[in-house]
Amino acid sequence: PASPQQISGGAHRNSKIYDFDVAPFVCSTIYSGKRRLQIRCFLPNPPGGRQNLRWPLRTQVLLNNCDVGPVPQQPQAWDGHSYKDRHEDSALVVPHQLLRAGRNRLVITAFDQQPHIACLVLAETRTPEELVKSVSREHTLMPSAAHAHMKATFGDDDPEDDDVIAGPARLPLTCPLTHTRLTLPARGATCRHLECFDLGAYIELAKATSHPRWTCPLCNKPARPHQLRVDSWTANVLETTPVEQLEVEVQPDGSYGPVPERPTPGSGSAASRKRK
Repeated sequence: PASPQQISGGAHRNSKIYDFDVAPFVCSTIYSGKRRLQIRCFLPNPPGGRQNLRWPLRTQVLLNNCDVGPVPQQPQAWDGHSYKDRHEDSALVVPHQLLRAGRNRLVITAFDQQPHIACLVLAETRTPEELVKSVSREHTLMPSAAHAHMKATFGDDDPEDDDVIAGPARLPLTCPLTHTRLTLPARGATCRHLECFDLGAYIELAKATSHPRWTCPLCNKPARPHQLRVDSWTANVLETTPVEQLEVEVQPDGSYGPVPERPTPGSGSAASRKRK
């Protein structure tokens, strides 16, 4: 609806006016609850490079001369020396009754020395179930790609190097979030590990969290909804193993089976297990 605009900083009151148009069709989708109009604010150069939401101090927002409501700003944290921002603020959802088809005027007033960038975002409203179905439908790895990812987790196997031979790996069939058996295994698009988390549990947890991180619970790499991938290879493992089995042993060639029992301490010959 509008391009990002900068709110200039200063020691005194600063205001920025946004004039933007909303088409009647878009307005109707907002009134029906299918979409939401959000106002987001963040620093141009945030500390650590993380572009988290951050509202200017003492912000007031008016839409068409009406108060939009309190800005969802987290209180500053005391570290023993000074107050520091958490940079975990939330987007401000515009009440649909304040919005009108055609021209609208938004006024943001703040008392903050740091410049900020504000933008209007038209967000689609989806339930966790709808999001799970969307990811499963649009972002399930093809069997060949899923198998290639599995092979890559064992590293490069150089047939000419006799000193480096990839061995089997244990693959948990449980979700690290719920500790129950996976239903729909998923990971982030940039994750390099073989283990998965349950897609439904991951999205439900994000929905229930006021400030979801959208990062992989196994490696902390980005895992926003559009970055999630359902792993068809692990899904096949789940389908072909008993429901009470919570772990398998995977060979570098992709074959898998039950995890062998550990040998009793002292049994067997250590020399027989050394590489020859």
